[in-house]
Amino acid sequence: MSIQVFCDFDGTITNNDNIMSIMEKFAPPEAEEVKNRILSQELSIQEGISQLFQLIPTSLHDDMIQFLIKTAEIRSGFPR
Repeated sequence: MSIQVFCDFDGTITNNDNIMSIMEKFAPPEAEEVKNRILSQELSIQEGISQLFQLIPTSLHDDMIQFLIKTAEIRSGFPR
């Protein structure tokens, strides 16, 4: 048996967008400005997401992982 890893940050596999969930829970207030710059297309999504994650201290890494383990739900119909 081989191990397969599926990465999902945009809600393709899970019911919710995991990046949005992480940002709502962990991002500091200054993330709002970055989000607005993404929405106005002043920043690309790639640049903006990078900047958003840079705002979150690495000391919260384990907390973010535990948060996703508890909250991310696999979309019905996705093969397990």
